[in-house]
Amino acid sequence: MEMEEETNKPAAFGYELLRKNVLPDILGSDEHAILYWAGKQLARRYPCSAPAEVADFFRDAGWGEIVWKKERKKDVIAELSVYEKENSFTKALEGGFLAEQWSQMKDTYAETYIEEKKKSTTMHIKWE
Repeated sequence: MEMEEETNKPAAFGYELLRKNVLPDILGSDEHAILYWAGKQLARRYPCSAPAEVADFFRDAGWGEIVWKKERKKDVIAELSVYEKENSFTKALEGGFLAEQWSQMKDTYAETYIEEKKKSTTMHIKWE
């Protein structure tokens, strides 16, 4: 496990540089909207058929661990724990990805509401 962590360090650092520095500089005040849209586009390219597949995708993409807290008739609440010490960049990409996955799974329009905390993010996915 330690060997795997060392191997992934450079890739994780590069990813972090892009998310924390490059994208905010390029996208400016439109960062949230553009990343949300990009997340939806990614979900269309990588469709998942169940919440467990979505969790696997998050893990494989290095987006963190997602835990499904509550599912009701028209919404689901998930908690996203990030791998870094501090939750320091927008999770709009992840939110858009979740919205589109649920849109496809439920065959209706879905939207993700994001509540960012210091060490985790709550994702509230609602559909019609």
